[in-house]
Amino acid sequence: MDLEKYIYKVVTGDGSGTGFIIDGYDYIVTNFHVISGFREVFIETNSKDRYLAEVVMVNKEADLAFLISRDMPKIDSTIKINKNLDIKKQQVVNIAGFPFGMPLTITEGIISSVNQVMDNRKYIQTDAAINSGNSGGPMIDKSGSLIAVVNAKFNNADNVGFGIPYQELLYELENYKFSEYIFRVKCDTCDNYIENKSKYCNSCGNKIDETIFMDKSNDKVSTLSKVINRAIVKAGYNPKLCKVGKEYWEFYPKSNVVRFFERDDYTFYANAPLCNVPKENLKRVLEIINSDKFSPYSLGIYRTNNTICLYYRVYQSDIHNEEYQEEIEDNFSKFIAKSIELSEYFISEFNSEVALSSKI
Repeated sequence: MDLEKYIYKVVTGDGSGTGFIIDGYDYIVTNFHVISGFREVFIETNSKDRYLAEVVMVNKEADLAFLISRDMPKIDSTIKINKNLDIKKQQVVNIAGFPFGMPLTITEGIISSVNQVMDNRKYIQTDAAINSGNSGGPMIDKSGSLIAVVNAKFNNADNVGFGIPYQELLYELENYKFSEYIFRVKCDTCDNYIENKSKYCNSCGNKIDETIFMDKSNDKVSTLSKVINRAIVKAGYNPKLCKVGKEYWEFYPKSNVVRFFERDDYTFYANAPLCNVPKENLKRVLEIINSDKFSPYSLGIYRTNNTICLYYRVYQSDIHNEEYQEEIEDNFSKFIAKSIELSEYFISEFNSEVALSSKI
């Protein structure tokens, strides 16, 4: 099974989780808690290509959500739902996802319980490694059949993870029959879909948590975010595909990664690993690194992984000062092109190897 084609990192402005496609369906399945508070997210493939995705269905009680990406090429998934699948204790399972936002990881374990009850819902329990970022990913058997949707682990506990049984996901898939894609909240009591913000289900009267309808994209945007978003747009990129956390942007304008991030309450940084330090002509390389010809940017060597990096630092007080904002915005925008230029320069001129963080 080539799982990396059907399993994606799901990224919001608050962090990331995992999503996947089921054979026969176009929706990207994930947990509600992964996308909670967002109507639009982006998904990242294992090759680090990114696509915008809309949240079209959420069921908070079931902790399930469906996403649709209009731009991502359609593929036929090999992850399937077998309605007659017999799940047993000690059965071997695989967990696929993006723990801690790292690249796709697949772990193996066994089923510890097929009917673990918590908060009046049934879960599949496994001893396979599950960590933050795995939420929303598939728990599958050796044939590629879905056993459960990963959704939780106990904090400070090893080898105790849980998944939502595939039967619950199948029920959601078979109930969701809409051709137009808009945000809908499913009432877990009567299966009615609610399109507009409401305190109660308009079918059964069940109380609805109004925070489910929250859309953080409408929240007040900080001055810092406005400056960085404008810089990214000016460089020709979509900031919606770049922001991966609060005041943190990370994206691949070409092969090398670029990061804009808040270091502390006083400083804000741009950082781009360019390439590995070459093995020859080191004297000339060091002369280039120590020169001031790239001002306002600077070059340095990150010793931990022997990588040449491009840096830019500003004080947050300057970002909030309208007198300097346009200049700072231009500098961040031009930083992106400069990182591409210098990465290609060191690789072609000194035969440097690409940085480990580069997009391959």
